[in-house]
Amino acid sequence: MATHLLLPPGHLIALLRYPEGYPESGQPWWDFVEERGPMDRRPHGGHEDYADIHFTGTRCFELRGGPHRSQRAIFRLDDHVGSDYLEGDQQGRLAKGWMTATPWIPRAITWSSLRQAIKELVARNEWFDYIRLTVAGGGDVGVYDPGQPPRVHIRTRSFDPEKRPYYPAEVMQRGLVAMLTNERRGFPSPRTMAKLAANYVASNACEHEARTRGFDTGILLSWDGEHLSEFSVMNLGLIEDETLVTPDDSAAPLRGITMMTVGTIAEEIHGWRLRREPITLERLCQARAIFGTGSANGLLKVRGVVDADRRTRWELTDRQAEGMLDTLANDVWRAMYGQLAGFHPEWHTIVPTPQPEPAGV
Repeated sequence: MATHLLLPPGHLIALLRYPEGYPESGQPWWDFVEERGPMDRRPHGGHEDYADIHFTGTRCFELRGGPHRSQRAIFRLDDHVGSDYLEGDQQGRLAKGWMTATPWIPRAITWSSLRQAIKELVARNEWFDYIRLTVAGGGDVGVYDPGQPPRVHIRTRSFDPEKRPYYPAEVMQRGLVAMLTNERRGFPSPRTMAKLAANYVASNACEHEARTRGFDTGILLSWDGEHLSEFSVMNLGLIEDETLVTPDDSAAPLRGITMMTVGTIAEEIHGWRLRREPITLERLCQARAIFGTGSANGLLKVRGVVDADRRTRWELTDRQAEGMLDTLANDVWRAMYGQLAGFHPEWHTIVPTPQPEPAGV
């Protein structure tokens, strides 16, 4: 029976280890160990975590164009993780969230070390296209212990092509039907806008309500209920005329990297601008088209929006706008696979091909 995530025997994960007596006794190191099974979520000796868990995920692709054709490349790694050369708002998502939302978690490693570990893990495993990085605070539940070093682990996965992440192929083709829920994001702040596990209870509740009522996804409101924030598993976007609009920070959406990619492609290839502005329900209902973006599925069009009473609030009827979405969705995948010649090559971090061990003498 096919599973949602493929995990063959011998699959490795990367764990950050510390010498006894750290930090006085030496530096941490990366340990590449075999994953014990898809349900094993205790790679750090049974510690519990108390809300301060950061995570991020990105994709790895076999490039289909350009000078590195047929090589594996991680998409926008610096933007997802961080770089020792970036600061402030330019810093990667994980690094910025770690430093601004949970300053009590010690920074035990450089971002360069983290990036190198990801590259090595991808190179040492067989073909895997999704990378999940998790950083957790060092204290046990209810224990504030800022001196404990963070627990860091990296996993890679490959999605079952028959099921695809989140949505089957037929749903992706026809477009999603989204349900308006009463779930709300937190008040906008560096902490509520970080990719912290504690911030995703509302997202899970939103997705659960929509799915149990037979819809594909749900829509979250802003903290005050006045505006729309995002889909439960994706960023939210609209097409108005030939302009793209996504909620601004007042609604506390995650600043999605795929949405950033869509904005760059839209402006630099098609001349369509992406604006960040407040989006009310009334504005959503007047949009030419609605779409969602995320690392797992790229750009997905929305076919309809309903409320909790199953009343249709919006339907996709503008074929020209639908064509714009189809064009953008195709361009996003082409960018990820390196098929847009010379277009932002810095988005791809090439993974070295493992060299065979030399034969014994």
